[in-house]
Amino acid sequence: MAINGAIDLTQLINTRPLGRYQVRIILMCTLSMILDGYDVQVMGYVAPALLAEWGLQKTALTPVFSAGVIGMLIGSLLSGLASDRYGRRSVLLASMLGVSVGMLATPYAGSPAQLIIIRFLTGLAMGAIVPNAVSLGGEYSPARLRATLMMTITCGYLVGAMLCGLIAALILPGFGWRAVFVAGGVASLVLCVAMARWMPESLQFMALRPERRQETLHGVRQLYPDLSLQSDAELAGVAPQVRGGRLAELFHRKYRRSTLLLWAIYFLNLLAVFFLASWLPILLREAGHSAPQAILAGASLWGGGIAGTLSLGWAIDRFGYGRVLSAVYLLATAGIVATGMSLSYLPLAMIAIAVSGYAVMGAQAALNALAATLYPTHIRATGVGWGLGIGRLGSVVGPIVGGELIGLRWDAATLLAAAAIPTCVAMFAAFPLGDSRRAVSGKATRSV
Repeated sequence: MAINGAIDLTQLINTRPLGRYQVRIILMCTLSMILDGYDVQVMGYVAPALLAEWGLQKTALTPVFSAGVIGMLIGSLLSGLASDRYGRRSVLLASMLGVSVGMLATPYAGSPAQLIIIRFLTGLAMGAIVPNAVSLGGEYSPARLRATLMMTITCGYLVGAMLCGLIAALILPGFGWRAVFVAGGVASLVLCVAMARWMPESLQFMALRPERRQETLHGVRQLYPDLSLQSDAELAGVAPQVRGGRLAELFHRKYRRSTLLLWAIYFLNLLAVFFLASWLPILLREAGHSAPQAILAGASLWGGGIAGTLSLGWAIDRFGYGRVLSAVYLLATAGIVATGMSLSYLPLAMIAIAVSGYAVMGAQAALNALAATLYPTHIRATGVGWGLGIGRLGSVVGPIVGGELIGLRWDAATLLAAAAIPTCVAMFAAFPLGDSRRAVSGKATRSV
C-alpha cells in the first residue's frame, strides 16, 4: 500500500488495525508494570522474616517504607519531565535497570540505614515506570481502544502485587527473604534486556524532532510493513517542539482546569485507596474476625481492583471519562459506606470491599489513562508523572488520616462513612471532565 503526500502519524495509528508490533509494545509495558507492582509490595511480604532475622521491632521498618514512597513520589515528578525531553523508551529502560539493580542490591543490606538508602533509590526508579509505560503504550494505541489498552497496562501493577504474595509464599520458607528480592531483580533485568532489544521509541515523540525524521519513517515501516514510504516523505500535523517549561505548560489556559481537576481527583483517589488498604485488616480484626479471614477479606479489595481495571476501559471508550468516573465514584462511596455497615458479617463485608476496590482501584487506572489523553505528546509524560506524583501525596496522607480518625474511637460505620468523603468529592470533580474521548479522537488526531 502506497501513501501519497504527507503522513499524519496519529491519524494513521487511529485508523489502522491493531497489529502484532503494537501488541508486543503493549505487552512489554504491561510486564514493566507487573514488576513495578511486585517491587512496591515486596517489603510488606518479607517484613516479618526480615524483622525476625535482624531482631528489630516493627517500628524500625517505618522509615524504610517511607523512603520507598518518597522515592516513588520524586521519581514520578522528575521522570515525566525527563521523558518528554529524552524519550519514553530511554527513561523506561533506565528505570527498569534501576529497579533491577535496587532489587539485587537489597539482599546485601546489613542494617536499616542501608535498607533506607537502597529503597529510596529503588523508589526513584519505580516512580518512573507508570508515566512512561502508560505514555508509550498509549501512543501506539488506536483512539478507539486507547482507554482499554492503557488500563490493561495499568492492571499489571495489581497483578504484580498479587504475584509477589504468591512467590513470597513459595520462596520464603525454603530460601529466605533475600531470595524474594533476587527473583524480582532477575526478572526485571531479563525484561530490561528484552526491552533494549525490541522496545521502540514513541513515533509521535520522535516526530517532534526534525533530526529524527528518518528514524521515525523507519519506525512507521516496522509498524506497518505493507506501507510504501519514500525516504523524503513528510510528516503532517506535527506540533512545534516545545520551547518553554513543560511543567508550566500544564497550566496553559487550554489545560489549566483539566490539570487542577485531575490533580485533585488523583489525590482524593489515592487517599481513599491507601486508607482502605492500610486500615481494613485492622477494622476486620476489631469486628471479631480471625487473622486469615481478615487477610482474605482484605485481598478482595485487590481482586475487585483487577476486575475494575479490566472492565472500565470498555465503558470509557464508549461513554467518555467524565461520566464513567462520576458513576464509579458514586459506586465507591456506596461501597465504602456499605463496608462499614456490614463489617461484622463477613460475606456481605467482602462483597462491599470488593465493590469498593472495583471502584477506587479501577478509577486509579482510568486516571492514568486520562492523564495520557488530556495532554499533547510533548507534555504527555509530564502530565502523567505530575498527576501521579500529586496523587502519591494522598497515599502518604491516607494512612495518617485513618490513624487520626481511629484515635477518635468512632464505630466502624461512622469511620468508613468519613472515609467515603474523598470519593464523594471526587465524583463531583470528575463530572466536568465531560467526554474526554474527543481529546483523542477529535482534535488530537490532527497533530501529535
